[in-house]
Amino acid sequence: MSVLAEETGQTMDEATNARRRRFTREQNVFVRNAIAVNDLEDPTKANVTLPLFKGIGPSGNPTYYILTETSSFIISKFLGVNYSPKLIHGRGSEGSQEVTIKRGLIQFRGDVDFSPVRRVEPGDGPFAFPPSVAEPGSIGDDEYSSLVVLPSGLVINAQIVANSTGIHDRIVSIDIPRRRVTMELLDGFQGGDQFYYRLVTDATAPGPAAIELGTLAPRMAKLPAFGQSSLFENSTFIGFSPVTNGETGADNPERQSLSSTILDDDLDPINVFPFDPDNDQEFFNNDSPMWDAHLNMWTEEAIDPGLRRRIVSIE
Repeated sequence: MSVLAEETGQTMDEATNARRRRFTREQNVFVRNAIAVNDLEDPTKANVTLPLFKGIGPSGNPTYYILTETSSFIISKFLGVNYSPKLIHGRGSEGSQEVTIKRGLIQFRGDVDFSPVRRVEPGDGPFAFPPSVAEPGSIGDDEYSSLVVLPSGLVINAQIVANSTGIHDRIVSIDIPRRRVTMELLDGFQGGDQFYYRLVTDATAPGPAAIELGTLAPRMAKLPAFGQSSLFENSTFIGFSPVTNGETGADNPERQSLSSTILDDDLDPINVFPFDPDNDQEFFNNDSPMWDAHLNMWTEEAIDPGLRRRIVSIE
């Protein structure tokens, strides 16, 4: 734990007290080690500043990552990150990344190339989604997965966001000497309430990776198990349902869809999630940062009479 404290430029007391940081109810922040949340009054600009950790890439190069979840209730509490017991189901699977510790730092087996230029073009059909061109701005190699298994067996969500090839497309600013990184937040809803905290860093297919400014991480498609997200299934995933062809237009209060993200200057698709993280619930906790997308679309029977609207709850 002292290594993690040093790597974020904090004293041990500061690292220990990270979970005690206070945010307002309106800010709806779950990751207690967040250093700051900004511009929450404007979801199109909302961002979060997080501790930045230093690791070692496969070739020995400095690699920087964020840590937002662990599979241990106690360690998650200590670090001020989200508790996600479902991560343990990925341990030992082909979709995980087993790492080693070298000189007190995580040495990754997989790496990310941040040099590609992201490109997304609207589709040729009646809606912008699916896109005709979807080229992610960063690509993980065959060994890269953000579901990281430490030598102790602890599973963490460690997302590489910077290395010698560049930085993640969702980064607003990065301060490597001070170990701070500010990243765009994903706008969304749960139970009628607006979400500010969700991050998108990786996706298993080029389309969602390019549309939502994520890293293409094909290895993670081997995590168990798509289509299974209930509490009692051995799956790392929780399901959610993005809208493909909802309302578009940056100033439209009903705007929501992957088509909107493509057409409206990368504004978030405004996804809906089934529940909030609950970091005080050790047992019967079904939260996960790994999301299993099941697309939905409005029918012509709803579109023609103008019935499309913003969906704010799965219920």
